[in-house]
Amino acid sequence: MKGNLRHIALYTALIVSIYAFYALSYWGHLNYFEQMQLFTPTKSYILEYLKIPGGINTIFSQWLTQWYFNSWVGSLIPAMICTTFAFFIGKEHNHNPFVAIGSAFALFIFCFSSKDYMVAGATAITISVAFIFIGRKIDSAIIRMLLGLILCLLAGPFVGLVYALATIKKFYEVIPCFIVFFIFKSFINFDLSSQRIFMGTEFNRLVHKTQIEPFLISGFVLAMYYLKKLPWKRVITISQWGISLVLVVVTIISLYINRDEEIYLRYDKLARNYKWEEILKLEKTHPLMMRPTVLYTNLALAQLGQIGNDLFKHLQSGPEGLIPPFIKEADYAIMASDIYYHIGLINTAERFAWEGEESTLNGQRSVRAIKRIAQCNIIKDNYPVASRFLAILKTTSCYRKWAIQAEEYINSKTTNKVAEWETIRSRMIKEDLFYSAVEVDKILARMFLNNPQNMLAYNYVLSNCLLKKDLNLFMQIFRPNIFGRDVPKYYKEAYLYEMGRRNHDSLKGFSGADQLVIKRIHDFINIYQANPKDKRLNDYKDSYLWYLSKQ
Repeated sequence: MKGNLRHIALYTALIVSIYAFYALSYWGHLNYFEQMQLFTPTKSYILEYLKIPGGINTIFSQWLTQWYFNSWVGSLIPAMICTTFAFFIGKEHNHNPFVAIGSAFALFIFCFSSKDYMVAGATAITISVAFIFIGRKIDSAIIRMLLGLILCLLAGPFVGLVYALATIKKFYEVIPCFIVFFIFKSFINFDLSSQRIFMGTEFNRLVHKTQIEPFLISGFVLAMYYLKKLPWKRVITISQWGISLVLVVVTIISLYINRDEEIYLRYDKLARNYKWEEILKLEKTHPLMMRPTVLYTNLALAQLGQIGNDLFKHLQSGPEGLIPPFIKEADYAIMASDIYYHIGLINTAERFAWEGEESTLNGQRSVRAIKRIAQCNIIKDNYPVASRFLAILKTTSCYRKWAIQAEEYINSKTTNKVAEWETIRSRMIKEDLFYSAVEVDKILARMFLNNPQNMLAYNYVLSNCLLKKDLNLFMQIFRPNIFGRDVPKYYKEAYLYEMGRRNHDSLKGFSGADQLVIKRIHDFINIYQANPKDKRLNDYKDSYLWYLSKQ
């Protein structure tokens, strides 16, 4: 009885620890998985996967992935999978806590510590150790081979081979793996590579490249089963301690290795939930010179009306950190679509979402891109197209409610009652169909002229001029009276600097507060001209002139 309680306590502790580690450290990865993979349990969708060995496991894993919609719920999935994996391996070692801990964290490292590792790989390996646990207790070679055949069909020939090597008593027991492989390769699916059919499931989003992780975790599984056969108990105990300790340490290290990636995914999630204040708080604690994080920080500043006062208090990477260029890369294209969506360049936002949808690494459809395309067409009053994409979202579990509500607004012709859609509809212009990165300033200026209430567009065009260091264009566009008495800091600095550079005597007529700004500009120029490396220039890091002086 006491032994059972200890075992329950051990595996409960593993679930809690992995759950907490994942929920607190990797919630950006969780939400990313769900957003970049659309699970639609339609007949055609399921039949497409059944043409691949391991398709059943892949379908099940994608069903699990959709619950990453909520990071706290999603964290329970890897915790349960890792603990189940640890249970079956630990049972072979009398539930040795070191073996169990090492096994759980081994699976975590190889299958859950990066956004490119898929849940299907973890479930495939876990299913294989469950079959190994059963197969090692069966004396009949025929029944063991039958189990191996079932496993190959469920999760693929690769894990079937791992099962065979762990339970093998006769060499011919590996035959079912190759039977399944050759049947699917020769008669069922001619389009897939030999590697894809052999692996049988999505261990990684980069399906066109060989990944070492499946082989490492499979090697770990075989080592754990064959380690107990060694005659030296003390060596085994020391090995178990060492392996567990190393894997726990590596897991902790992996948190820091992937930290930047995880942080930028947090920016992404906050932006999708319109939590602008939290983005700025995150930027203060975790500033990153990565294009998506700079884009979202600048968008948050603009949405809160702070960009003119705070733009250069944050990391900047030039104009591309404000207006995203076109890059045919799925993650970036979909993130860039968010920027254009909020600015009101709806045709451009839809185009970027399409590009992201079509360039996903594993050929999957992105639920996030589909939702964005539907939103863009609703805002443009292109309801027939929007309805087609809403129909796709209605087949999902997590987006069904949103799609049904959107469809009700369309059918009742009350989309103007949705504040978000109506706000963005007021910002958009039809001419953005002819969007050009070269003429982005003209487009933004036209948006402001069409709607003088669209201060976001006006702030974007002014900030873009500052980031490009194009003060000639800035002077053509900038009108201090639009801001009244509260002219933003950096616009005022740029304006006064350019006025002085053009030798305008009118600087003398400015108020006392502006004279302080003018004096600070003159002081910076005098110090910089005397010695560009003078340490006193560090006092001007929050000044636009500091940015202007950099190459």
